[in-house]
This record gives sequence, C-alpha cells and structure tokens, in this order.
Amino acid sequence: MKFKKSFITMIAALSLLTGLAMAGNDDKPTQAQQKATAAVQSGVQDKVQNLAKEKRDTLIQEAVDALAKTAQALAALDKGDAETALKLLAEATGKLEVVIAAHPDLAVAPVAVEIATYDVYADLPSIFEARRVATHYLVDGRVQNAREIIEPLRSEMIIRVTGIPLATYPEAIKAVVPLIKDGKVEEAKIALQTALSTLVVEKTVIPLPILRAQLLIEQAAELAASKRSKADQQQLQVLIDAAIYQLALAEALGYGNPATYLVFAAEIAKIEAMLADRKAHKGVFDKLQSDMKDFGTTHSSTAQPAKK
Repeated sequence: MKFKKSFITMIAALSLLTGLAMAGNDDKPTQAQQKATAAVQSGVQDKVQNLAKEKRDTLIQEAVDALAKTAQALAALDKGDAETALKLLAEATGKLEVVIAAHPDLAVAPVAVEIATYDVYADLPSIFEARRVATHYLVDGRVQNAREIIEPLRSEMIIRVTGIPLATYPEAIKAVVPLIKDGKVEEAKIALQTALSTLVVEKTVIPLPILRAQLLIEQAAELAASKRSKADQQQLQVLIDAAIYQLALAEALGYGNPATYLVFAAEIAKIEAMLADRKAHKGVFDKLQSDMKDFGTTHSSTAQPAKK
C-alpha cells in the first residue's frame, strides 16, 4: 500500500506554479490569457519552421545518394541482378568517400529529417484527473489501460534526424562486394539489410507549452521596457499569467525537472512584486528567460532501420 499512497500523494501535490495558474480562474485560463497565447502561436510555427530548416540544411546530398543506392542494390539482388547491384554499391562507396573526405571529423552523416507535432487540448484539471486515473490503473497492474490514458498527454514538437554512421556503414557496404562476386547472394542480401538497419536516429523533443511560455515572456519583457499606460500594465500581467499557465501545463505533462518549476515560480513572484510597484523593466526578465532557454528539451539517439 505504500506504493499506492506515494503515487497518489505525488499526483495530488501541486507546485507553486500550478497553484498560481489555477488560482482565481476556475482552473482555466481567462479569455485574455487565451487570446495572448493564441497570439504567439504564429511565433511557435515560425520556430518550428526555422528549426526544420536548420536541420534540413545539415543534410549531405552525397550521403543521401549513398543510402538510396544501397537500397537500390538490395532491390537489384532481389531481382537476381548481381551486376547492377555491384555497380550501385561502387557508386554508394564513392559517395561516402566524398563525404568522409569533406567532413573528416563527422561521425554521423545526416540523410533525412522528419518533424512531427502533437498537442493536447485539455486544461489542468483534466490532465491531473487523467494522471490520477492512470495511476490507479498502474497500481492495479493494468498497464495497457494506463498507457491509453497517458499516450495522448503530450504537447511537443519532435525532430528526427536520420544519419549514416560513417565509422561502420562504408565498411559494411564494402564487405558485401566479395559476397556478391562469390555468388553468395543471400548472404549479401542479409549483410545489406543489416547495414540499412544501423542508421542512427537523433531525436529532439521540444515541449510546446514551454515554447509558448518563452514567447509570452519575450512579449512581456518588451512591454516592460516601454513607457506603460494602465492598459499596458494590465496587458503585462495578462502575458505573465498566460506564461504561468503554459508552464503549469508543461509541468502537469511531465516536461523537464520538476524542481525547476519552483525556481520559475520564485522568479515570477519577484517580477510580479516589481510589477505591483510599477518598477518592472525589461531587465527583470533576463534571469527567467535565461533559465527557460532549452528547458524541457530532450535529446536521444537510437539505431533504426532505413525506410523503404
């Protein structure tokens, strides 16, 4: 029972940020906050497109061609055309030699980029309720039921960059040639399939609520730098409140180190205290913006077969 109690306690506990986000708004953002958040959505899209472009700019065409020719060589072997397969593998090897010569320090040659975006349209109470139900399922050993509830609880952009490992892939391709020449076609096909299964996929996950919060804080910092009217002062508070809610969503969805949200809450409390005295200026947001940079973003690398 200790296990169950600890989980329920964890789910029930709210950080300062979540408490701030849920206070006085019926557990939901106000219309003004929703409007402010919607206004930064174009900035989110721009960020997505810029990141996608940056990743695509890293692609190396010779490596892309080498991968394609490897797959074509395998297809040729399936058709019993050993001569064409040898020709394609020679071309693939030549392409990879160009890559290695041009990028001697490169470990993985990027050949493909995929961008996927997932978003959850739920408020904080709904997310915490889903977590509570999933926790009960886990405690009862009903893992698959919990997975169905947890799976949609994500709001993120995923960037996958597939690359050829230059330390092993070229040699693996070269090793196939003597097999084909010796008539060991089936062994050659297995070797090529193995080579195509050694591609490296680097995955970057960027939480969208945190990205929205960053953009909202950027707007707040710019507004704080100007000579503000009463309406501007109110809008400044709206931007901060909207950012708080987005950070609370990110926390509820489990992005980043939970302890850091308490740091954010303390920094925001200092900013709001200065707001109350009308002393806020752009510089007071510097530490918060610095701490939020890349917060919650994760990177991982795995092996994955090439797509046919």
